[in-house]
Amino acid sequence: MTFRSFLVASTLALTLPLSAQFTKDPLVIGWVDQGPRTLGAVHVQSLTNNCPKATFFTSALNGGVLFAAGGTAYDSVTQSVWVTNGLEYQQIRLSDKKVLCKFKAMLMDSKALVSGLAIGRGGTRLIQLETRPGYAALRSYDLRTCPPTPLRDGCKLSFLGRSEYAAGLAYDSVHDFLLYTVTQPLGTFSRNMLYVAKEGSRCKPICKQFLSQCGPPLLGTDVLGLGYDPCQGKLFATFGGKTVVYSLPNPGTCKLKLSHCCNKGFGLWFKGLALVPGWRQFPFGSGCVGKGCPFCNKIRLRLTGGDPSLGNPRFGVSIEFAPLRSYGLLLLDPGRCTKGVGYPFLCGAIFPAVGPGTLVIPYGFLQGKAQCLAGGAMALPIPKDPKLCGLTLCTQALAICGTGSGIGLTQGIEFTVAH
Repeated sequence: MTFRSFLVASTLALTLPLSAQFTKDPLVIGWVDQGPRTLGAVHVQSLTNNCPKATFFTSALNGGVLFAAGGTAYDSVTQSVWVTNGLEYQQIRLSDKKVLCKFKAMLMDSKALVSGLAIGRGGTRLIQLETRPGYAALRSYDLRTCPPTPLRDGCKLSFLGRSEYAAGLAYDSVHDFLLYTVTQPLGTFSRNMLYVAKEGSRCKPICKQFLSQCGPPLLGTDVLGLGYDPCQGKLFATFGGKTVVYSLPNPGTCKLKLSHCCNKGFGLWFKGLALVPGWRQFPFGSGCVGKGCPFCNKIRLRLTGGDPSLGNPRFGVSIEFAPLRSYGLLLLDPGRCTKGVGYPFLCGAIFPAVGPGTLVIPYGFLQGKAQCLAGGAMALPIPKDPKLCGLTLCTQALAICGTGSGIGLTQGIEFTVAH
């Protein structure tokens, strides 16, 4: 895929949330059950080879009522985490830990509890796994409202044994696969099987694979949560007190290899798991306006629409505080920002390395409610191509005033596609 085909942009209304960088490297995040009628929590952990201990992030929901109950999903569009204790849901924004949405689970079986969560279809669907011994089913919610609207797309997993249950769920945003686990209790330990299905036929797996374990069994032998990283081709399966990292470059084959184990090392067990992608952004310079423009020196550029992660259709770049009815242009270049190149007719420096690979994309005329409150938003949807993971980009916007007698410049922003 070429850089140009990657960044076919379209203008949007200024309704997208601002993008905050939460972590420069990927993390797993999960709900932690601290017991019935006891306040639960959300913990985060890095699963690199040196396995640092998990850390507390925020309190969330009361404890569950079943060992397998609980789930976690991460939404790259809103940069929020969804957690459940089996009966209730909370959506928590990572930047300020604000609870954005709460609702009660809609279950297909009144005796079941929610045991797994995933976000699918570009952040528009919350996928729910519910279970009890001998039963498991999947259904979706439409995330365009709060509370989300339950959809009539539920299906039952028909292959569970009488004592088996399902408690791990993840989504592959590149191939639109659902990954889930079925656990068979065998007395003092359990056997766990990974299943992979196409999202459109989620209850009809295309392959399956036994999940081998490592570490002491005292840290759990039942899979209680799953996460998947499409950039690194890694599957994360938490057994509560430990999380196992597998290499799984193509989930559609179910061919995996155990990489390493990480003990949680803090507090109680994970009861759900999700991946928070890592990426970076850096500002270069500051906004300015030249002669011929109104004095709108607060003009700036902002990343919007969540993480620049694979399959995020809402990611974009917005101009703010620009001169009213000026004409906006976005410069976008693959590679790092330069130290800045000055031109006599500009009020400041240009930071993208302007060359044959640079895109110049029009915003059109910038609209607003006052002289220096004009703006425009542009979508830069991130394709589902793992080759783009970690790609560095430099961007900056121009605002051309009047008949071109003046030009305003935003600051430059260097950012990476999530990896």
